[in-house]
Amino acid sequence: MLPKRSSVYSLLSFSLVFSCLAGMSKALSLKVHENPAVGYVHRSVMLPVSYTIAKSYKFLQITWSFNSELLLKYVRPCLPTSDKACKPQQFIAPAYRGRVSVFPQNASLQIEGLRPTDSGNYSLRVSLSDREQRAVVCLLVAGPRSKDTGEELTSQRSLTSAEEQSTNRERDKRRMELINVIRLVLSVLIPLFCYFLLRWLSKSSCGLQGSQDLLQQATSSRQDTQWTARQAITGDTLTKTCTYSQ
Repeated sequence: MLPKRSSVYSLLSFSLVFSCLAGMSKALSLKVHENPAVGYVHRSVMLPVSYTIAKSYKFLQITWSFNSELLLKYVRPCLPTSDKACKPQQFIAPAYRGRVSVFPQNASLQIEGLRPTDSGNYSLRVSLSDREQRAVVCLLVAGPRSKDTGEELTSQRSLTSAEEQSTNRERDKRRMELINVIRLVLSVLIPLFCYFLLRWLSKSSCGLQGSQDLLQQATSSRQDTQWTARQAITGDTLTKTCTYSQ
């Protein structure tokens, strides 16, 4: 007894659909190589994944999200070999700029300067023109290693020392500027002071000489007066003596 044609057609249709689905799944596959991924505070970590494409697709989009919020999106609208003017476009959330980057060849995500708040689930979506694959990677951020702590302390000490040296250099520079200003002021004031001092001394010497001359004149006049008085007294005495003798 031969099977009915409807049953054969149904079987063939099911096989064709299954083959198409299998071919589509093989056209794009996504694999997570480490889950959960572990990182340390102040260090960098990579969320390692990879994808394979059965044939060259012009359109490729890689999207990373963190806790359901868009983190990074990379879009390649065409093949670089087919159109030299075709440039990939990339968007990074403002809070993560300078800290995250993606590797388009395998869709892995690199995170720099880890923080405790970076722990959580990172969702990945790789999309082609007609299909896509999704994956979730869990990241655990642990405290700094003892070696990292020592390096951090050494770095902080070096930074403090550099800041102190810079402060000392700035202080010495200001001190030299102040010394130069003082020298300039003194170079102007000292000659002026000497000039006025010499003028005052010359005037004082002239006044002193005049006073000495006046004093000498007064002394000479006094001596002349005394001599005249003595002569007068002596003359009177001689006169009286002569009178008494007679």
